[in-house]
Amino acid sequence: MVRSVTFESNQCQYYLKKFTNVTVVGRSLDGIDALIQNAVYASQSACPNGWTVENSICTLNVDETTCNEYASFLNITWDGTSCVAPKMNVTYKCASSSYTARNYPDGSYCYRVFPRWSGVVGNSTYYDMSNTYCNTLTKGYLASIHSEAENNDINTLQNALNATDKGMMIGLVSTTSTVTSTDNFYWLDGTGVYYSNIEAAGTGSQFLFTLMTASTGKWSTTSTDQNSFKYLVCKVSAKVTMTPM
Repeated sequence: MVRSVTFESNQCQYYLKKFTNVTVVGRSLDGIDALIQNAVYASQSACPNGWTVENSICTLNVDETTCNEYASFLNITWDGTSCVAPKMNVTYKCASSSYTARNYPDGSYCYRVFPRWSGVVGNSTYYDMSNTYCNTLTKGYLASIHSEAENNDINTLQNALNATDKGMMIGLVSTTSTVTSTDNFYWLDGTGVYYSNIEAAGTGSQFLFTLMTASTGKWSTTSTDQNSFKYLVCKVSAKVTMTPM
């Protein structure tokens, strides 16, 4: 967990990604303090990342010197045996009821499926145009996927569409203009690729975009038909509110 912080603007902007939106009732933070709070509660759980839930408190087995290094606004204290932090009652919500909210070990998110945008790609790419579309409509990104549970939930949204002709773009992008390896991919939101559901396919195809196949939930990265893209799914962090218990 983050402690004993020294603020250097350029370094902190690089190492602390501002994607978690955490508000703790009774605290008004900005700047580096807000970033620290977001990092401490990145999993958006009742306790800071790595701490143990014990009834109405959270505990961490460290010595007193280490405990005293945590930022004072976190209300962390030493009880003579371990470090103690308040347990939080966590609620999260999306911008409107048109989004679907889900919670996973890496955080709480809101998802929304949109029909394919209209217009000409021009000098851009299909995935960049779609990612910009997501950002314009939701302030988020084309969805990244980091677990089987998240993949299944997103595919459920696709299969709930009242459409017989499906094909939904997600934010997985090849590092090369042709698919040379299933290892050469990244997510447009900057998160790591530590879960994959890419279907087995030959390499050498021109990369246009990644589609989630409705029937299986697998990710197709070798589509050469631009018309196979009918929908896109956007993902944005939920607004998380924590109330000390």
